[in-house]
Amino acid sequence: MAGAAAPPPPNPPAAVMLDQLRTQINKLKGTSVSFLGREDPHAFKNKMALLIRQKGITADDEKLAEWLSHLNGAALTWAAPYFNDFFNATPGYIRIYDLNHFLTAFDRTYAYQNLQENARRQLDNLQQGKKGLAQYVQQFQSLSHHTGYGDQALLQKFLTGLDSKLRYDLSLMRADDTIANAINNAQHLENIRGGAWSPWSDPRAGGRTYQNNVTSQYVPMEIDAA
Repeated sequence: MAGAAAPPPPNPPAAVMLDQLRTQINKLKGTSVSFLGREDPHAFKNKMALLIRQKGITADDEKLAEWLSHLNGAALTWAAPYFNDFFNATPGYIRIYDLNHFLTAFDRTYAYQNLQENARRQLDNLQQGKKGLAQYVQQFQSLSHHTGYGDQALLQKFLTGLDSKLRYDLSLMRADDTIANAINNAQHLENIRGGAWSPWSDPRAGGRTYQNNVTSQYVPMEIDAA
């Protein structure tokens, strides 16, 4: 008896059709594709990329004109130099700005600022809580590089979110003067709590006694100067 025929291979996922893309873009037209300077800049950039694709715009000057046409309010005022440069009809005038200049300035003014504000808000609310020190430090470091805060501000925010017992012990040790010292000594204190090293071991027994085979996973925090 012949074996049953093998089932046909599954159909590959259907590609997104251009008509479907146009349908989605049409939903974005009108006042929804507008940027006043308060909205999410990343979402606005995505919408603009879709609109430019749908309209088939390929020339950089036409793309720049499309970008400028969707700015309003404070963002429209901010873009005044680009309007003046783009529409300057003075004989012999040489353009100063192009599409790349505009996009770079837009990112610097709005996209980065948005990232910084989000990082500051998350860092201001960050608490160790029930998390281990490793997780708290990792989250703190990943946010701190985007906040623009100076070392002293970061130190205070790190201590504020730190476990209260660790914070108290650091203050007794006077080991909370810099962000690097605070992190390194908090690590040391947590290792003691976890039994990684007993500071009360008999010095005649060869120095430190490691009660558990625990390897530190922390590294000193490097903070870029503000």
